Amino acid sequence: MADNHTFFVDGEQPSFGIEKNRQAWRGYFEGFPHYKIFIDKAYVHPDAWYLVGHTKGSHVPANLETIPGSVIWRAVIENNLLVEWSIYNTSVENRTRFNLCPGA
Repeated sequence: MADNHTFFVDGEQPSFGIEKNRQAWRGYFEGFPHYKIFIDKAYVHPDAWYLVGHTKGSHVPANLETIPGSVIWRAVIENNLLVEWSIYNTSVENRTRFNLCPGA
């Protein structure tokens, strides 16, 4: 992560800074040690990478986790460091906003 790293979940307040985010991820992985993401489709745009997929072992109810293509992750990388990691649902609005194929 970059020193100025931002973590954002759509609808929540963003978290800023490398140390704050390291602590947050440590806590999340302690609470959900089997957390995994599965990438169903990847898009590389000039401003960011967009990963569309689903999870397993997260805080999300199990019946929702396994739905392919149910999450959009946005990664912004600068100088080989992760500057932003954001999470969005795969609504038509978000797919349009990020110029992602509606059927992805």
